[in-house]
Amino acid sequence: MKVAIITKYNDAYKDMAEITSENKKRYAERHGYTFIEDNGPYDKTDRSYNWAKLPAIQRHVKDFDWVMWSDCDSIIMDQSKRLEELIDARYGLIASLFFMGGASKFDYTIHLGNFFVKFTKEIDRVFNVVNNCSDPQMLSSRMHEEEYFTHIYRKSQKLRKQTKLLKLEKLMASPSLWEKRPYGSKDDIKIYKPGDFIFHCQGPMDYDLRVSLLKQFNEKSKET
Repeated sequence: MKVAIITKYNDAYKDMAEITSENKKRYAERHGYTFIEDNGPYDKTDRSYNWAKLPAIQRHVKDFDWVMWSDCDSIIMDQSKRLEELIDARYGLIASLFFMGGASKFDYTIHLGNFFVKFTKEIDRVFNVVNNCSDPQMLSSRMHEEEYFTHIYRKSQKLRKQTKLLKLEKLMASPSLWEKRPYGSKDDIKIYKPGDFIFHCQGPMDYDLRVSLLKQFNEKSKET
């Protein structure tokens, strides 16, 4: 199976990406996957840079059987685990559910921080619809492209049939804005448990704290 791991970032996240890209490149080389830092253009100014991920995937997905997208604030903790253990050929997209607690008009979103996708006409169509979003409410959502993708998912039976949703903890550990503990506290490091596949240190936690945590977790990942 031909598999790629794709990420993308802008200059604001360069320090973070230097840590996480080294981590993913090391993992990809270990298992014979292709690691791609997408450098394609993205010049839309009416939305956050998070929306750049789907065009980045579309540039490469046809060249592989499967691709894994991984946000630049994520690192692979269990370096021994193969992606094939999570890939399910019966589907075209494998992601996780993220329960919102008020951050979205939905009670959950389809979490697109780390997910798997292969090329299908329906998924490509949906990605294009998301890319062309012009709804000001969706464009300003703090869940970025995930909220609009979830909106389409709820309406599209074709997309639902091609999508497998995992529990978040099946794929990753993630300190969350909606945890009861003060967000961004150093206690967030306790969320990780040995054996977790991915640690996703997502915002809006203080950037320098996120970089510090990712450095620590990257060192831990070298033990697996």
